[in-house]
Amino acid sequence: MLAQTVTYLATAPKSNASYLAVDAALDDVRTKRVLPVPTHLRDGHYPGAKRLGHGEGYQYAHDAPEGWVDQDYLGVERTYYQPVDRGFEAELKRRVEEQRKRRQRKVESDDEDVLNLHMHRAE
Repeated sequence: MLAQTVTYLATAPKSNASYLAVDAALDDVRTKRVLPVPTHLRDGHYPGAKRLGHGEGYQYAHDAPEGWVDQDYLGVERTYYQPVDRGFEAELKRRVEEQRKRRQRKVESDDEDVLNLHMHRAE
């Protein structure tokens, strides 16, 4: 079993995209380029948390039909993980790109809704 694992890892396509992502995130922490944790991600299980809005609006991706929700986890527009086009990581890249497209479509739809709301108010 160990020999099979070693053989698989030795012959698998290589990528250090995960390492680079963690390294970039650590650099942001070291250089204090971080923002507070978004309110919906803060612990909401202690007395007073509800009053502060902690956990409010959090979407549990495991309950979503596709196992993914469009939710802000950083509080800023920042990309750490940039998968490559090799091995299984090519599939991960496809998934990440599809999620980004879905997020962009949602932003465009939300912008259009706001614009329509302003137009109706102006009438």
